[in-house]
Amino acid sequence: MIHYGTAQKCGCCGQEILAVLHPQKGLLEIHDRRHGTTHKLILTLSNLVSVLDPNGTTYQVIGSMS
Repeated sequence: MIHYGTAQKCGCCGQEILAVLHPQKGLLEIHDRRHGTTHKLILTLSNLVSVLDPNGTTYQVIGSMS
């Protein structure tokens, strides 16, 4: 099965792709191309929730996304 991502473009010009959302995998892939170097960070749904809700008040893992 092929998984496609959804490009999230820059909010000011709408041209630069800053992130790719992979909902089937539960991942957010972030790209930064400053200074002539490409930097990349991949966050899982658990990582995102930990950052946005550090006390764990709104999210509970029920199954795995394999």
